[in-house]
Amino acid sequence: LPSSITSIGESAFEGCKELKNIILPYELEELKDRAFKDCKNLKNIQFNLFLEHIGKYCFAGCHELRKIILPTSIKKMGEGTFYNCSGLQQINIPDSLTTIVAGCFSKCPSLERVVLHKNITKVEEYAFAGCARLDSIEIPWKCEIIGSRAFSHCEELNYININAKSIRIDPLAFYKCENLYYIDLIGAHRIGRKAFADCTNLQNITLGKDLSYISDYAFENCKSLYSIKIPQNVTYIGKYAFSRCQELGILEIDNAKTNIGAHAFDGCISMYE
Repeated sequence: LPSSITSIGESAFEGCKELKNIILPYELEELKDRAFKDCKNLKNIQFNLFLEHIGKYCFAGCHELRKIILPTSIKKMGEGTFYNCSGLQQINIPDSLTTIVAGCFSKCPSLERVVLHKNITKVEEYAFAGCARLDSIEIPWKCEIIGSRAFSHCEELNYININAKSIRIDPLAFYKCENLYYIDLIGAHRIGRKAFADCTNLQNITLGKDLSYISDYAFENCKSLYSIKIPQNVTYIGKYAFSRCQELGILEIDNAKTNIGAHAFDGCISMYE
């Protein structure tokens, strides 16, 4: 492609099944929506140094991609940029990005490790949903929101460190992360509906002093959870919030005025042994 090209249009190379290598033009600034979608044999992308915007689903369905090195010039990526890149194992996220957009790496089952740098402020809905081999994640200090289903069905995820100053965890954010065993939620101020439901191997949770609200079904069926301490500032524990947590035998609630919803601890049979 000529070096003077500054933009590649929507669906320009979509479905080019024989395309294996791309060297992006030197002056390219923008890849529009679906530009290389479903290039199923694409293995290598050499990004230029001036690319600022990657459109929606630009590389979705590029199953042979293994490693992506994004340039530091990137300022924005569209929804589902690398959706369903089933072979993708490694991605660097440059400091220039502040948001992991909706569905960006959803259904990338080979992705094993992601480093979220210090400038990330938001992980949107479905961002890493279905990344079956992702085994750990650290959420940085500036992050304010983990969106709905952002990490749902990450089957190998076993450790989460939410090292954020103040963060909201939206509904179903970590739903059915069945190997998750430890969560540090020191920075969380609100935990959404079913945020950690069906995390059946979860044993240990650390909640922080700024937490004020635990939504309905938040930890439902976390059947390996054996103890929990509810901080002073929690005003509401939702209905069924800890229901079917069969091993939960140690419960501390620091504030006697905390409103406890119906069936919040239903089925916590170890409390009565």
